[in-house]
Amino acid sequence: MTQSRVESGIFAGYVKATLISRIKSTKVSLQMDESTDIAGLAILMVILLYPYLDSFHEDLLLCKPLQSTSTGTEIFKLLDEFFVENSILWDNCVDVCTDGAKPMTGEMSGAIAKIKGKTKGCSSVHCILHQHALAMKKMPPFKKEILSETVKIINFIKSRPKNNRLFKILCHDMESLHTSLLLHPEIRWLFRGKSLIRLFELRNEVGIFLRDNDFALGEKLCDERKAVTVFDATDKVEGFKKKLKYWVDYIKNGSLDRFPLTKGFGEELESDIPPDILNEFEIHLLRLIDDFNSYFTKRLHENLKENVWVVEPYSISKRPSSLISQEYECLLDLTSDTAITSKS
Repeated sequence: MTQSRVESGIFAGYVKATLISRIKSTKVSLQMDESTDIAGLAILMVILLYPYLDSFHEDLLLCKPLQSTSTGTEIFKLLDEFFVENSILWDNCVDVCTDGAKPMTGEMSGAIAKIKGKTKGCSSVHCILHQHALAMKKMPPFKKEILSETVKIINFIKSRPKNNRLFKILCHDMESLHTSLLLHPEIRWLFRGKSLIRLFELRNEVGIFLRDNDFALGEKLCDERKAVTVFDATDKVEGFKKKLKYWVDYIKNGSLDRFPLTKGFGEELESDIPPDILNEFEIHLLRLIDDFNSYFTKRLHENLKENVWVVEPYSISKRPSSLISQEYECLLDLTSDTAITSKS
């Protein structure tokens, strides 16, 4: 064993011991994610959010393979063994965030149900990023087909080292703005838009490359912060929903000003975008609005409104139902502290 490996092992052990000592006597929130790596191994990753000194900290608590199945029972067993081994109390766990998959959220054998059986008052939440992804999945067949074809095109070039190198040389020879495509992520749908924009910007180069390689879809291109809170994320979602309604009004008026790529493509072809395409845009936007409303319900907004004291502590004039009297008195003391208010 080399000296560097010995030093790495000692350092890793020190980091683990420091983290565990911090969380043994404080409340913590867990974010759990189970996924499969490139070798086909199921990996459980647990991120920890906890208060320390004057701020909240995020740290990796656990990253271990699931040796047999990836059921809720096995996920909980692995996490529970870690808690017991390191003398961490389950009662300190106040919230769990997951991707919403059945092994995590099943009523009887889901990991969350088993965690709640170990600790009192633990809440659970569905990861907003995954809710975004679920809302975006419900799109018309016309749009799904287009998205599926773009993924195949990107993968044909990006996922094959030889094709990726040759495509980069082609873009360099054509003095293109970019020299590579962006991989298409499934969950981060905001980045998905960047992948599609990059493909659109390199459509001529991609078309040439695909036709030179006799790829079946080649002819398709001949014509076309850390520490984000649920309040921050919900505000972004609400803003996006308002934009969707605004864009629908634009489409109804026959305007494509808010869709510069489509508008520019029409100008490039020196023709108007067909009415049936505009109608598809409108239908898709309206369905998106309905899907976002179904995932981000009024109940969520009511819960956030009840806990608005978290982000606006100085605006509270009566005790929120989520706080007991003793906690509310502490909040009153906090908002009356001159040393704190002078910094805000």
